[in-house]
Amino acid sequence: MFIFLFFFSAGIYPVHFEKNIHEGSYEAHIRSWFDQDKHKAWLQDTICSISPFTHDILSAFYFIRSQKLEPGLDFMLNAVSGKKKYELIVLCHKRETITVKAGKFKTIIVEPKVVGVGLFKAKGKLRIWLTDDDRHIPVKMRSKIPVGSITAELVKIQK
Repeated sequence: MFIFLFFFSAGIYPVHFEKNIHEGSYEAHIRSWFDQDKHKAWLQDTICSISPFTHDILSAFYFIRSQKLEPGLDFMLNAVSGKKKYELIVLCHKRETITVKAGKFKTIIVEPKVVGVGLFKAKGKLRIWLTDDDRHIPVKMRSKIPVGSITAELVKIQK
């Protein structure tokens, strides 16, 4: 089970990230703190320099949703996961109208990709269908993995 806790100061970037994993007898507690003004991050037991407005994996998703998304207008952001730093390019593919259990939506498809080589080089593909409005609600996500794919779709919107 994953539990994510994060907090934002002024702007859309993280100041604290916490992930607690409990899977059977396995447990892990991952904590990160960000000093965005001093460009420093405490990643577990390591202090490192970070680029301005570096994100954790969850805040990156919220940041992407806050951007003006247009097909062909890709953008970059810096992120950390565990003790690793990496660049993420967000590809804005195309607009598409899709139907899921929650209804019919006009969407824009985005694909975050890790730039570079090594452990965090993207081996799969993640595509996210966000509503093509100011809220950019995630409607569908599909991730290709070595043995097939995983798809998540919006089932219900409740006001």
